[in-house]
Amino acid sequence: MKEEGVRLLDPDDEVVERIIQQHEEELDYCDKVLYRRCIEDFEKVNLCELTEEQVKGPIKVFLINWGMLSGVLERDGKKGWEKRLLNVFKEHCKTLEKFRKLKLEEEDLSKFKEDIKQCYEAIRSEVGPTGASKVLHLINPEFFPMWDEKIRKKVSCEYKKLTRKRIGESGEGYYKFMNAIQELLLKKKELWTKWSEKTGKSKLRIIDIYLWWEVNKDES
Repeated sequence: MKEEGVRLLDPDDEVVERIIQQHEEELDYCDKVLYRRCIEDFEKVNLCELTEEQVKGPIKVFLINWGMLSGVLERDGKKGWEKRLLNVFKEHCKTLEKFRKLKLEEEDLSKFKEDIKQCYEAIRSEVGPTGASKVLHLINPEFFPMWDEKIRKKVSCEYKKLTRKRIGESGEGYYKFMNAIQELLLKKKELWTKWSEKTGKSKLRIIDIYLWWEVNKDES
């Protein structure tokens, strides 16, 4: 029996099916020309040999043109973020490359907790919490889930009902979010697998689509 009020983290299959079908009908073109292209281009990048041109290529396009983060990244305090983010990659490239071999559904996250927190915090300092999750997702769309402020806050409310702990925007918060999404991934594994195979998107992208539509439904 579902705990009353817990919906995002324990959805009905029919709700997910309807949302994914709607997304495919209305926004799949955007996924193909921006999201998927950035993912495919970045897969070819050696993170320890990353260049500023590559930061201004798939990373910047992913954050600004697809992720709609121009308002965040163009603030005075964030100007020059591309060069600073490049330095973050240089400092953490070996750890980030190791992450590329992982799948969220298969891993014991506790083994990677400190590395996840450290890399997330370093990236967040340059592109903010939403941008950090998107950069990590770009590195490995099968391991790092994305969030924005609305998703984080609504998932946090439900996570608190289940664990009595909130999810903040820190590295610790992102690690908790990964745990919550891992549980959701495993709970509905057949459903996410079905739509991943049907659309060619990662299971975490399917979950992100579901979460985004669900938390924004009152505004549509």
